[in-house]
Amino acid sequence: TLAGFIIRNSAAVSDVRVASPNGHSDYNLAGAGIAAVNKSHLTIRDNIIEDADCGGIIVDTLTGADDSFQATIARNIFRNNNMAGLVIDTRGGSGTYEVLIQDNVFGENGGTGLQIDARSYGTARLEVNQATFEDNGGDGLRIDEVSSDALADGHAQILVNDVAALHNAGNGIHIERGAIVTGEGVASLTLSNIDASSNDSNGIYVGTGARSGRGEATVLIDSVVANNNRHTEGIYIVQGAVVSEGDASLEISNVEANGNHWDGVWVVTGAQAMSGSAVASFQNISGSDNEDYSALWIDTGAKCVNGTAATYLQGITAFNNGDAGLYIGRGAAVSQGEAYLTVAHVSAVSNHDYGVQIHNGAIAGTGQAQVALYYLTCNENGESGIWVGRGAVVTDGYAHLAMSGVEANDNMWDGVRVGTGAKCVTGTAETDIHGITAFNNGDTGLYIGRGAAVSQGEAYLTVANVSAVSNANCGIWFDNTAAKSVSDDAYLTLTDVNALSNGSHGIEFTRYAVDSASGEASLDFDGVTSSYNDLYGIYFANGMFRAGAVTDVAQWNVTTVGNGSGGVYNP
Repeated sequence: TLAGFIIRNSAAVSDVRVASPNGHSDYNLAGAGIAAVNKSHLTIRDNIIEDADCGGIIVDTLTGADDSFQATIARNIFRNNNMAGLVIDTRGGSGTYEVLIQDNVFGENGGTGLQIDARSYGTARLEVNQATFEDNGGDGLRIDEVSSDALADGHAQILVNDVAALHNAGNGIHIERGAIVTGEGVASLTLSNIDASSNDSNGIYVGTGARSGRGEATVLIDSVVANNNRHTEGIYIVQGAVVSEGDASLEISNVEANGNHWDGVWVVTGAQAMSGSAVASFQNISGSDNEDYSALWIDTGAKCVNGTAATYLQGITAFNNGDAGLYIGRGAAVSQGEAYLTVAHVSAVSNHDYGVQIHNGAIAGTGQAQVALYYLTCNENGESGIWVGRGAVVTDGYAHLAMSGVEANDNMWDGVRVGTGAKCVTGTAETDIHGITAFNNGDTGLYIGRGAAVSQGEAYLTVANVSAVSNANCGIWFDNTAAKSVSDDAYLTLTDVNALSNGSHGIEFTRYAVDSASGEASLDFDGVTSSYNDLYGIYFANGMFRAGAVTDVAQWNVTTVGNGSGGVYNP
């Protein structure tokens, strides 16, 4: 136990070096305020350690019968040291690692405030609470690894709570490899109640959050403020949770990330599993005025080879960001199984590019892919309000895109733009678009390239309760065949649709409305009003159906009055 000292070591006479057990550079103990080598039960409390080369160096290399390491470090101040404030570098064997770092201050050190590397234990737990990391010359807090090499029932846990990491020259918090279980067990990383703002690099950087061979890998990031980080991200995650066999989960919630140089939050891969389930969840994230990119940027939410991949977003607010408000490269992907993407209760307003941009929603090889987008407010953006490249895509199975409760007004391009709604080679493709309001957009109100398309199976496209009014181009534009099946039936339904006072056609079909080479092509218009548009009310450029197809007009309840070129054009 070391307690109650003011420790200064500003004039080391000669080098006393010890090797790192984990491959870092050698440590010079002669220049340290506190030095402990192979001391496995430590209490360091109520000290001030300042003006040394390194405030504290704790190294443990015991891997014999008693290779456990326990330490409590509480109520200390590590300040104004030339290099790191405190380094804890240990390696075990089958024993227990348990370290509590409570109520310490790490400030104005020349390097990292606190650096921890703890590898190859049976079970390992690191807890950092009520700490301040401020004005350090490197990262505020750096955790390289906390790992268990147990073949069965391994546990590796990192908890960081109630931490301020501010004005550091590197990252506020840096997690390199995170919690690792090599064999079977549970690996977890929790970051909660964090203020990681005004750092020169990222507020929070995670290389890998948690990884397990078999079992569970979980990452929870909750109640974080990450504002005004100067060179990159508020929160930057390369890999969240990774498992070979089992369940991987990433959850990010209650985040404020404003005024960062790149994104508020950037996730390269949220959760991934070879076999089992991968789930990524993003809730109550607010990002505004991020300079170059987005409030929330996700390259891949969740991916799984065999099992379930699911990505959920709810309560996202994105205002005045330099790119899209919300960007998703690939929501969920699975080779065999189920892929789900849900995006709900999003406000994306006045962003430089799109409000919400989704390149690929849900993708499955064999199984099902489902995308649900609902209660989205996407107004006054510099490009389209909502842009979906491909919604739900499956090779063999069921593909479904559902969109409802959308307000997309006053955008520079389209209100809502969907390249492909649902597509599959064999199976069923279904797209449902309900409850869309698209007013005063600079191009089209609602643009759909391919609504539903399938080679072998049935295709369904339903557009209902849509109002597309006073857009500069079309109210609603189907730029390819709206519903198409090569060998089976295709169905197109428009219900309670209003396309009024648009600058081109009210509703335009560039190719066929419904196309089936071998099955039936069915069209059902009920309660469709397309009036007072500059050109036609409804414009079928190549006709409702392919010539020679088996067709069925199930219902035609249409009103077209006051259009500049005529009511309906159907060659």
